[in-house]
Amino acid sequence: QGPQVDWNRMYASEILALCVQNTAEAREAIAKQDAVEKLLRGIAVYRKREPEDSQEQEFVQNLFDCLCNMMVTPKNQVDFGKQQGMELMIRMMRERKFACRLALRLANHAMNHCAENCLLFVEKLGLPVIFSLF
Repeated sequence: QGPQVDWNRMYASEILALCVQNTAEAREAIAKQDAVEKLLRGIAVYRKREPEDSQEQEFVQNLFDCLCNMMVTPKNQVDFGKQQGMELMIRMMRERKFACRLALRLANHAMNHCAENCLLFVEKLGLPVIFSLF
């Protein structure tokens, strides 16, 4: 059972997603605070668990949006791989829960122009998981 998502957390995630989407300075500032690791911990709860309501769904989508926007920077892509983000995305796709399509999108962003993450994806047997989705 994950932490309850109250309105403050939901709005904070939405504001963070907007800031990270719109400014490189915001991406750099939160990257210095180990944002990739913290955001991965936030979404890991939903690997096997479905969000309970639409508010929690929006919260999860905002966390994924933050991570997708963080993948613009090569350093963040490498951090994503080192923090076992690719393995988590593969597991989420394999579970086929709410976060499956969000994990697919994030994996795509993480592998874009990043050979290290592409290699990780293949080594961790991500290809059969993707092929089974379609």
